[in-house]
Amino acid sequence: MDNNKRDLYEGGIKTPFIVYWHGKVAEGKTSNYLGAFWDIMPTMVELAGTKKPHYTDGISFLPTLLGKNKQQKQHQYLYWEFHEDGGRQALRQGDWKLILQKVTSSQPTAELYNLKQDPKEQHNIAQENPTKVKELRQLIEKAHIESGIFPLTSVNMHIK
Repeated sequence: MDNNKRDLYEGGIKTPFIVYWHGKVAEGKTSNYLGAFWDIMPTMVELAGTKKPHYTDGISFLPTLLGKNKQQKQHQYLYWEFHEDGGRQALRQGDWKLILQKVTSSQPTAELYNLKQDPKEQHNIAQENPTKVKELRQLIEKAHIESGIFPLTSVNMHIK
């Protein structure tokens, strides 16, 4: 699968994040914290000692940076959407990832992957897991907020 940035597959949204903070961040450590770009601002706000704005659902990952993993809050899920190419949405919850393609068309498609078993997203298992597709689709419906600037109009909420 050929992945580009602004693509909903792991190659398009997964990016390494490297931190150097002498005396604070332990050298040579890695983390499996599942975060997103919208976590940067809450982390910087916490470092500055101010309050996180109400308009973000980002989570500060400062505890992870400082090696305090037990204090780290986790996302229930991560959600992305792009409006070009007929509308595309994706949601990741733990090892599961649901990708919806052409959501504004009359024939949208759903792809489901278990990233622990299939990290390269080569085997769409949506047909074999309709309950998981429905569960993650409900989270997408909850996460989606219609935008007047970038409308994802006529979203088909009945993908099977």
